[in-house]
Amino acid sequence: MNVVHADYDNDGDADLFVLRGGWMFQAGEQPNSLLQNQGDGRFVDVTFAAPHQRADGLQLR
Repeated sequence: MNVVHADYDNDGDADLFVLRGGWMFQAGEQPNSLLQNQGDGRFVDVTFAAPHQRADGLQLR
């Protein structure tokens, strides 16, 4: 598992993108998570609410 921090929503707070390896579960895939920093010590899972793009530019949503 890897964690990348970036400000995806440009609000000045470092958000987290959690990348999970393909070694989990029978299907070999565990979804990644996007956690939005609320600026007060809390993070909200916005994985399915936020648009994502794959490295090849295809939209995931």
